Amino acid sequence: MSSLIYKVEKMQVFIATDTLATMNGRAMGFATKAFPLPHLRMVIAGTGLAGFLDHWLVEVNASPVRGIDALNEHAQAGLLNLLRAFKKQFPSMNETTSVYHFGFSEDTGVIQSYAYKSEELFEPRQIACGLYVKPNVPEDVIPKDTLHPSDITRIMAAQRAIQAKLPKEARVSIGGEIQMHHLEQAGYKAYRLGQFEDYAETRRAILSDRGPSASS
Repeated sequence: MSSLIYKVEKMQVFIATDTLATMNGRAMGFATKAFPLPHLRMVIAGTGLAGFLDHWLVEVNASPVRGIDALNEHAQAGLLNLLRAFKKQFPSMNETTSVYHFGFSEDTGVIQSYAYKSEELFEPRQIACGLYVKPNVPEDVIPKDTLHPSDITRIMAAQRAIQAKLPKEARVSIGGEIQMHHLEQAGYKAYRLGQFEDYAETRRAILSDRGPSASS
């Protein structure tokens, strides 16, 4: 699982993620969890099942659709087919996954956003304008108006503190770096907000698990 924080407005979207990739709660590496598709004026993001978003990105990038509205008509079927392929390859897999599409509508010219969750068979859920935080934090941690970079750092710190108190099997692993993605009419940009304090320790543990052939 992951931290996913996003603010949807009519003409722009801000998306923040961590970069820690895990399997069964064990750190496996670091990964990007949101990707731009400039030709579609979109960003896609995901949480949950490792590798699922990467494969979906390839499928969307090869699709002949011209934007987020057209893609939404085919997304549920495509995501279900991809999940079946994953389950066939990994029969013991029981992780859930969620995929998020953010982009400028080819019909209205304003931001349109959708969430697709495996536990809901990827039924499209339209996302209204607002600020969303996954996993949840207390309301007093969430800013009421403008979202500043320091707010993202504070929210993720709260998420990590809450998750650390949960049993390991129920915990959402959040770590690595904080990445911010910004989609607006002029285009897309991404930048790093910072690293978590245990980044170096986590990196050493990952390299150690990979054995002596892993690069330093």
